[in-house]
Amino acid sequence: MDSIKNLTEIIKNNWKEIITQYNKHIEENFENFFFMTYSEYFKDAKTQEITKIISPVFNLILCKVLNPSGFNRCETDGVDYNFEGLAIEGKITLSTSNSWTGNGYKKTNWHLLVKLNLNEDGIVVSSFCALVPIDECVSKWTVPTLDSNFSSLKFDNIDSDKIVIINGKLEKKTKLLAPILL
Repeated sequence: MDSIKNLTEIIKNNWKEIITQYNKHIEENFENFFFMTYSEYFKDAKTQEITKIISPVFNLILCKVLNPSGFNRCETDGVDYNFEGLAIEGKITLSTSNSWTGNGYKKTNWHLLVKLNLNEDGIVVSSFCALVPIDECVSKWTVPTLDSNFSSLKFDNIDSDKIVIINGKLEKKTKLLAPILL
């Protein structure tokens, strides 16, 4: 658990810098790479289509900023990061709903869950970030169906004490927790 405490503090102390570097990168490079503005490129696009492009960029900046502290990209099945020997799965979404989407495969226990709210130019205006030990939660990834290999994760109110919030807040609703992006 010391690794999680250390990682929580490291990410908290660097969160503003991660967001700043991401925003600067999008402002300076998006149009050069895609030959049109962010708003033109993603006109009428669904959230999941935008997430497929933005998530890898945010992930690389996250890793770049945190790497000097020992946080490393380690992409294997069900693992995206390594910190002090701890395997961590990362999920980045642009949806402000109370769920995350996964690929339906068995994941490692610790998850770094990120929600980003972007403006029309692709700039992060608010965010949520937390570390969660999924195996210790009542809430679990849904089982993929025959029609889709995707699964989703929503947190029941009972899991509120298990979620280590780095940025943002959680609000208890009737049954489920709602992430509040700040």
